[in-house]
Amino acid sequence: MKEKTTSFQLLITLYIGIITTGMLMMPRQLYRIASLNLWLSIMIGSLLGYFSIIVITLFLHTFKNKTLTEITEETLGPYLGRALTFIFIFLTFYCEAYFVRQYTNFISTNFYPKTPNYIIIGSLVMVCCFAVYHGIEVICRCALIALPFILLFFSLGSLLSVPGISFVNLLPILDKGLVPPLSGASVSLAWFSEFMLLSMCTPFIRHSKTFLRDGFNMVTITLITLLILIVSILLLLSAFTGVPLYPYIVSVSYISIGRFFEHIEALVMAIWIVGAFVKISFYLFVIVHSSASFLRLSSYKLNALPISFLLFLFSLWIYPSAQSQIKIGSPLINTITILVNLFYPLLILGFVLFKKKNMAY
Repeated sequence: MKEKTTSFQLLITLYIGIITTGMLMMPRQLYRIASLNLWLSIMIGSLLGYFSIIVITLFLHTFKNKTLTEITEETLGPYLGRALTFIFIFLTFYCEAYFVRQYTNFISTNFYPKTPNYIIIGSLVMVCCFAVYHGIEVICRCALIALPFILLFFSLGSLLSVPGISFVNLLPILDKGLVPPLSGASVSLAWFSEFMLLSMCTPFIRHSKTFLRDGFNMVTITLITLLILIVSILLLLSAFTGVPLYPYIVSVSYISIGRFFEHIEALVMAIWIVGAFVKISFYLFVIVHSSASFLRLSSYKLNALPISFLLFLFSLWIYPSAQSQIKIGSPLINTITILVNLFYPLLILGFVLFKKKNMAY
């Protein structure tokens, strides 16, 4: 296989996708469940990120140069294995369409209300299809180029909001016990579970011996970044965090230096577009590569365009408004994401260990 990238580059790609979508979508969902203790929900959810890295490392050492779907067919046989692979591809495709619609609703609601949705969706899917066709290395390099600009924006945004924050907004801590933070962890689990998607990219990893260390470091960096971003929103907005659809947009609207540096919401849109491109391109690559393996195609590039076209059509149909996307789509997608990225790999890992134990006897 000619395409190769490092584990660090793949992890950076996931990092950008998680923090850019998490800073917009997570605060409202977390606050409505965990209230002032949302920071604890994020920390609990991060445990799944570390667990994902451990599971992928086990797969890397046991099945060299094989994706999770290929391991599934080898472990469960051609019939049950292919059936599970098809379910995985379908559910991941549904999540991908949701992310595209999420991007579209955010852009059309806040910045381009008069632009037709098919223009917004079509332009994004077309660019993502182009990136996928040229391979995972192109997607990773795009993420690396975008990384310093994203970190610079988040750093400036957090620093400039310091004058308006109040640490009193974190109190009281655990006033309703551990149940709300544990329930809220179901939201953050969905984001951190995305690290498990790296199991679909194991054949492309160069120098896999450092994967465990790099993975743990990146999960920790992701945790710290999300804590800084989301807790700063809570410190600024307090109980209002759970009201607007996009609390981060409201929080950055407070930033003002004199009369020459204000209304930086447009920068949020720019960061969101870059983050959405990286995340959707990565998901699309996983779907295209998995479906090519499922259909026994000679190259995954053959079905990049057909799947992108299906994604365009499906994204036009689901969740036509931001309200329906958040009220109906978010809980459903959180459940599907955890199902696909946690229970499915655990099932395969269980079968692998069971077969190894039987072979030992």
